[in-house]
Amino acid sequence: MQSRLRVQGHPIQPMLVTFPYGLFVSAVIFDLADVLGGPVFLGEVGYWSAVAALAADALAA
Repeated sequence: MQSRLRVQGHPIQPMLVTFPYGLFVSAVIFDLADVLGGPVFLGEVGYWSAVAALAADALAA
């Protein structure tokens, strides 16, 4: 099955799949840092990182 979305002949879906993984990992790291006594804003950064990961996941699907 050929992907219809391409950049210079290369399919972009495999490139988009890696973003949610990285965002979910960073969300977990930020949440752990918040739970372990880091600054309060780390919890919010983790939350928005998870939201961005879900949006990127929907885009990649």
